[in-house]
Amino acid sequence: MSKCAVVAVLLFAATAQAIAQPVQDTVPRYRLQPVEVTILRGAVPDQRAAAAVSSIGSGDIQGAHATVGLEEALAIVPGVLVNNRYNFALGSRIAIRGLGARAAFGVRGVRVLQDGIPLTMPDGQANLNNIDLGSAGRIEVLRGPASSLYGNAAGGVIAIESEPAPTAGFQGEARLTLGNVGRSALDRLSKLQVKAGGQFGRGDYLVSGSRLETDGYREHSRAEQSNLNARVRINPQGSSSWTFVLNAADAPVAQNPGSLPLDSARLNPSMAWPRNAETRSGEAARQIQGGVTWRRTGDAGAFSIATYALRRELENPLPFAFIALERWAGGVRAAFDRSLTAGAHEIALTGGIDTELQSDQRAEFNNSNGHPGSTRTRDQRDRVGSIGPFVQARIALTSEVELTAGLRFDAVRFTTTDQHLADGRDDSGERTLSAFSPRVALLWAPRADFSAYTTVSTAFQTPTTTELINAPPLPGQACCPGGFNQELEPQRALNVEAGLKGSIADRVRYELAIFQMAVRDALVPFQVPEVEAREFFRNSGRTRHRGVEVAAVAAPTSWATLSTSYAFSHFTFVDDGLPEQNFEGNELPGVAPHHTLLRLRVQPHARLSVELEHEWTSAFHTTDANLPGTRNPASHVLDARAEWVATLGATRFQPFVGLNNLFDERYNSSVVINAAGARYFEPAPGRNLYLGARVQFGR
Repeated sequence: MSKCAVVAVLLFAATAQAIAQPVQDTVPRYRLQPVEVTILRGAVPDQRAAAAVSSIGSGDIQGAHATVGLEEALAIVPGVLVNNRYNFALGSRIAIRGLGARAAFGVRGVRVLQDGIPLTMPDGQANLNNIDLGSAGRIEVLRGPASSLYGNAAGGVIAIESEPAPTAGFQGEARLTLGNVGRSALDRLSKLQVKAGGQFGRGDYLVSGSRLETDGYREHSRAEQSNLNARVRINPQGSSSWTFVLNAADAPVAQNPGSLPLDSARLNPSMAWPRNAETRSGEAARQIQGGVTWRRTGDAGAFSIATYALRRELENPLPFAFIALERWAGGVRAAFDRSLTAGAHEIALTGGIDTELQSDQRAEFNNSNGHPGSTRTRDQRDRVGSIGPFVQARIALTSEVELTAGLRFDAVRFTTTDQHLADGRDDSGERTLSAFSPRVALLWAPRADFSAYTTVSTAFQTPTTTELINAPPLPGQACCPGGFNQELEPQRALNVEAGLKGSIADRVRYELAIFQMAVRDALVPFQVPEVEAREFFRNSGRTRHRGVEVAAVAAPTSWATLSTSYAFSHFTFVDDGLPEQNFEGNELPGVAPHHTLLRLRVQPHARLSVELEHEWTSAFHTTDANLPGTRNPASHVLDARAEWVATLGATRFQPFVGLNNLFDERYNSSVVINAAGARYFEPAPGRNLYLGARVQFGR
């Protein structure tokens, strides 16, 4: 980390210490409640977490939001990029500090969990079909490498928890949202959600079902999805407890409109790329996942063991092929927490082991008008197995200083068996990729309302099965991928960070993080004109990620809350890994150098709340070469939301309305990096409206 960064942290710390002195105030105060986080695999107050950790509550996840895209909840978190592609076939583009920004579909480089069960597969790829924000009660985000705790693809971690069950009796809820998604009528988007929860004997339960239908803003972007989420807890407050979780999603329609060149994105942003429409590109997916966790606590600590299993089926017509996938996956996680005393030092010890398995049966055909054609080009079995033991210790050196040290070892085994030998090739292959992932952190907390930390952490990210089995075409072979890629190496990152966090008179909460991350063998996607729309991957030499993240929330009165976040990102190539190119010093594509979000929530009446949100994203590159004329333009987007609460006996009625992109800004919400044919841009809707209501009943 540079001297300037260290000086900045010290100056900010000194200023915060001075500001944080007790103040005289006669204005009625609204106190910000303390927050406890568990994403570090141990419950600690967020002020005592020696890492950049953010927590989002149910009011900022549900409330007057449409609960359709993850960016609704995570936009306020600095350093976290969630680009809504308005394309349910590909999902949102999610990155933390630049890691994951290059994902062609799904989520890469970021570990995602729901109710403690990983949505990220053993190969590092995550699909978010199972997430339904309408039943989420809390999201925690760990920004920066965390492989010492979570292993593969943990350049950052997003942990989603279902909302808690009602504390007494039975409670039900129905919620309906209608929207126009930037088109004419309000029936262009509809989402119906029904929830029920309550207590029984020594347990509680929560069940949620939802149905989403949308025509999409762009042509050929229609989607349908049904979700079921259920959680049952037995003896949750006792010394021994059980938690059962079931998540299911059925998405029979998710059309893919494709990306556009700049002139098309400007002149006709709602159009689909003709080739995508002609081949009926998109996907149909069905997924069910269940898990059970047993936990026992005692005076000496706690022990838990969790197991989960997943079944996924996918039909994926693409411009160049039709892919059919059947997946089985599962895993077992065992962990313990124990408090020890060594002399005058208190030690909180956490450890355990994660084991995971994944088996994919993959078939590929020519695309015949959105259906599998008569020509089979691929038939193979892909297997992935991983094991990751880990241990972490938090040692109280003094009453004000705490040292954290952690270490994890991961081994990931990839095996591909080619079952289609009629083409005269055997594309079978196997690789074992492994890494040690250490983390060291030092926390200084002189008071309950102020702390500063510094940390060194690492991340380890293997190629996914999709990336390993799609080697670039061999010389003289323009039609087809070159089989199993024996050259692709894992991506590794080393992060050095300093930060501080604190609160002022329980009315202001703030945090600052400054980091420098060195990434080696970065996994870089590219396309070739001979194979339209298919992504290939290579390792770039080295990249450097430098950034500053600032966030604050203030509640000066009982009727107003102001939240803001800012991220400065300077991510560059140190060595592009290509002797024939000269990208050294270029900015990494896909991540804006500046991103700011400002949110004002006003509650002029006990039953009415109004929220204004302004998001500014600076221009950024879309190619490694930083070609002129290919930058994604800057954007200013203003959203407004309002919610009213009325009660009648035991029934609570909450109508809400939202107006997105209030000033009808023309912008691209996401990009495809290094796309062939200069089709980099994925346009966002103009001004669009949604409205809805939810009804809660019961005790």
